[in-house]
Amino acid sequence: MNSPFDTLSILDDTEIILVSDLFSSDINGGAELTTEAIFENTEYNVQSIYSKDVTIELLEQGHQKFWVFTNFAEMNLDLIPSIIENLKYSVIEYDYKFCKYRSIEKHAHFEGSECNCHKEQHGQIISRFYHSAKSLWFMSEAQRSIYEDKFYFIKDTDSYILSSVFNLQFFDIINKLNTNKKNNKYIVLNSQSWIKDTKSSVEWCKENNEELELISGLSHIDFLTKLSESKGISYFPSGKDTCPRMIIEAKLLNCNIQTNDNVQHKNEDWFSGSNENTIKYLKERTSVFWERTKKDIDNKPTISGYTTTLNCIDQKYPFEESIMSLISFCDQVIVLDGGSKDGTFERLIELAEAHDSLQIHTYERDWNDSRFAVHDGAQKAAARELCSSDF
Repeated sequence: MNSPFDTLSILDDTEIILVSDLFSSDINGGAELTTEAIFENTEYNVQSIYSKDVTIELLEQGHQKFWVFTNFAEMNLDLIPSIIENLKYSVIEYDYKFCKYRSIEKHAHFEGSECNCHKEQHGQIISRFYHSAKSLWFMSEAQRSIYEDKFYFIKDTDSYILSSVFNLQFFDIINKLNTNKKNNKYIVLNSQSWIKDTKSSVEWCKENNEELELISGLSHIDFLTKLSESKGISYFPSGKDTCPRMIIEAKLLNCNIQTNDNVQHKNEDWFSGSNENTIKYLKERTSVFWERTKKDIDNKPTISGYTTTLNCIDQKYPFEESIMSLISFCDQVIVLDGGSKDGTFERLIELAEAHDSLQIHTYERDWNDSRFAVHDGAQKAAARELCSSDF
């Protein structure tokens, strides 16, 4: 990945342009670490650009590239109409950018009134930007639900749950740190952020007679080491935190977790289950992102083909040639057999073992029924229902 300091022009060999307010080289924030984990080992040539440096000239230079926007609070929002009209892009949403405070609760606290930003110009611009993305990535189901409640047409956008992303080295570190002996202290993040609300986390410890340790300014590895040695973590954010990494890290380091519902991923199945399931889920996140992004970049819709079979060998029907003609241009080929007794079904299974795109199903009907023609139509409809490609 090219450094954001390299140049303010788009390089010829760039395939993806990554836009962010800050990168992990600037700050070890959760968003920046997730972005780093996603992009550090990609096969694509990625050029990183600070959001404040995005100009109409850069958009023109990169109009044939694929863009990924993460945090962009410092970007000139007047550029968004040009981005929508001229670029292929996706968005990774780490918080609530439709709100001018990037937090519904923070807005209410400082303004003394409920957040109504989604109805105002700023929120409408952000919603249009997200609606026009090839893919929209959220940190949690709860976060996506809030967006869909505010902007009903977001449901029409291809949106996915990304969650926080960790590189493979992280899991090796976790395994090593899990051998550390634990003390009786609860970790509390000493943060100036209103959202993080250090005061509430400290109060929980005091009310429950738990010894606490305030921490700040640690490197990521030092923070993980502290967690591994601690009894638990106390974290009671004042506003919605979409998928805080430190809570995931605390779980994997076998800490007691004391928190509230503003930790938005805490009730999702992948997190509330065993550590084994959590790790399996987290390790899949990067490939999930890149599989979808590759489709967005290639912009090649997938095609399914389907057909039905019944005793084709006895009827001397060239079913193999027919199926192979579909395989030659389809991403998925569905064959629904009606209960062949002449070896046709067995031959279909052999073909499927040789061709990954071929999927064989069976649905036996009463072909001696006087309404066999209706059955034939129903069989074709059933085969079509099994298709899962774009077309």
